[in-house]
Amino acid sequence: MSTIINARSPYFHKITNSQSSQGYSLSTAQSKIYIWTGLLASKPATPTYTITKGPIGSDEFTNLELSVLIRDFLDTEYYNVTEGIGGTADDAVWVVVDDTLYDGGSVIETYTKTFLAFDGYGYWDEGTNPRTSTDPLVTPTGDYTPMVLMDNRIVQFNRGEDIRIPIFSESCANIVTTITAVWNTTDVYWEAANQNWDATSIPQNVVDSTDSADKIQYVIIDSAQALTGDTITVTSTCGNLQTVVITLKEIECGVYDDYRVIFYNKYGALQDFYLNKKSSKKLSIKNEDYDRNIFNRELNKYNPLKHQKYTFNVKANQSITMNTEFLPEAFNQLVEQLFISEQIWISLGLKVEPVVATSKQLDYKTVTNDKLIQYTIGFDFSNSYINNVI
Repeated sequence: MSTIINARSPYFHKITNSQSSQGYSLSTAQSKIYIWTGLLASKPATPTYTITKGPIGSDEFTNLELSVLIRDFLDTEYYNVTEGIGGTADDAVWVVVDDTLYDGGSVIETYTKTFLAFDGYGYWDEGTNPRTSTDPLVTPTGDYTPMVLMDNRIVQFNRGEDIRIPIFSESCANIVTTITAVWNTTDVYWEAANQNWDATSIPQNVVDSTDSADKIQYVIIDSAQALTGDTITVTSTCGNLQTVVITLKEIECGVYDDYRVIFYNKYGALQDFYLNKKSSKKLSIKNEDYDRNIFNRELNKYNPLKHQKYTFNVKANQSITMNTEFLPEAFNQLVEQLFISEQIWISLGLKVEPVVATSKQLDYKTVTNDKLIQYTIGFDFSNSYINNVI
């Protein structure tokens, strides 16, 4: 099982002289850091970074923060093959740190540590280096990377759009469902259900590998025959036992567009939910202008149809405000992670567009205080309305 780094939070790698009792004093430490995607065995010949720290002084240890070095290599993107935009997101990378400890010019010891990094994060109360373990029995309770890489156990679906559940492959999950459909597991979130896939009467088994691209898998299920109350049961077959039951809920039909919001969550996996109630778009315009001279000296007059106030550098940006339907209180975690996400998209049918959340304050709603829980969320489209890509 891998040691996990959630690269949106700091990860402190401690380098300690274990030979101090033998009379050696740590003066300098050199760390060769290798970061790559693909097979674990395909470690690059040349380190990505070489960092030397010293003189260290009286301490027999030093610390190195790794996350700031790792994030440049995590390509958390979205690709849409239906629009001819192919690609693979690098949502996990291997990290190997080779440490060499010196006493003056003499080598005290060397050691190597291997990590698997996601673009996830931890909360303040999870402490330093959150969720490095993959063991559900670790202490403190809950400080591990789980089998199902999302916190909600109720999943919305819109009939006709595929259901997607992110799974950590090192759990070697066995998955069964009550849905009558076709399904498959894949490392590509945006892959569409295929009628040549297995029937859901055949359990899916997530197979772990040493390829970083396979560490986050997505169970993709055709929703054509799904019903509210159908379940997806995920059980680990590697490591200590984990069992998760996910219950499906079909979104309410109505007169509004069924927008789906897709985002990278706290575990560094893509997940989605629906904002399928009232939505409204706005177009905001910015420009510069000046008063120009339109007098024609040759004709000794000016053209009254010509603009005296000349407008230039016109910029246009769209925004959208969307509303959820009434949600269970457990969805507060999901909405919170949407607000914190750095990468968000909205989709309507086959059209997927990148957006930036403009709602900057989340007022948590509860059944006790609010009776019914519903959220309004604003987004800016993260591109100019006028094509200005050069």
